[in-house]
Amino acid sequence: MLVYYPGGNDAGGGVIIKGNGDGSPLNPVSGNTANIPTVAFQDINGNNPTPDGTTDWSNWTIATMQLPTRGGGSGTAMYLWKKSTGELDLWENLAADPDAGNLTYTSYLVATGWNTGAALTLQAADANGDGIPDLWAVSTGGTVTANLFTNLSTTAPVTQTQVTETLTTD
Repeated sequence: MLVYYPGGNDAGGGVIIKGNGDGSPLNPVSGNTANIPTVAFQDINGNNPTPDGTTDWSNWTIATMQLPTRGGGSGTAMYLWKKSTGELDLWENLAADPDAGNLTYTSYLVATGWNTGAALTLQAADANGDGIPDLWAVSTGGTVTANLFTNLSTTAPVTQTQVTETLTTD
């Protein structure tokens, strides 16, 4: 898990908490963590990274998941949603190298104007098993929407299919 500090004493830095790959709870003890220095992700102008080139990470909601990779292993995928504008991005193959100070990923602009201003809880998952991260969105009223994405491209629009249900209690 990558933890990023958008503000405070460690603004621009973070920590990586290693998992054991079986879905069990993380154990953030010495030896299972790697600190990321506060300057590790800064650009040449000293700015900390965000999806839209500004320094307002606290205005973004993120949801991450692990995806299997070709040849075994897994890669991290992260959705980034800015509630105020509805910008929705996907970063795949997310990797941090705290020793070199590098953060690498493949970026996709998934949508603009996506649920602008809505109160949502997000969860990334491969809902349909096609190897592309999908995004579950749950509203405060209990409406659950599976946002299934296909045709990922760094230069062309992404295709989105939505399946919506309402949570009920019995």
